[in-house]
Amino acid sequence: DNLLSRPNEPKVRSMRCANAAFEKKVGRCTGGYDFLYSIGFAPKYPVILGGGTTNTAAAAPEFLELTPENESRETLLRGRKVLSHSAVKDLGMAEEDLP
Repeated sequence: DNLLSRPNEPKVRSMRCANAAFEKKVGRCTGGYDFLYSIGFAPKYPVILGGGTTNTAAAAPEFLELTPENESRETLLRGRKVLSHSAVKDLGMAEEDLP
């Protein structure tokens, strides 16, 4: 919702993957990273001394970032709809409790 309502605010376009709230809500969920990649977020890996990054299959990215060239309002709205549907159907949440 923040990204849809404040798309030009850099704070809502980037997520720190090591953040406890991110880990609880997304990182530990099966398909969480893949979902964010599918709606346009790209992984950003830390740069290591001597050049290069820690971009390996086993390493989680440091950040996920939605760059303007990857952004599609239509894709974000469709992703929100998929999550809302899943929350109601798969998790049994009431529609009025959704953001």
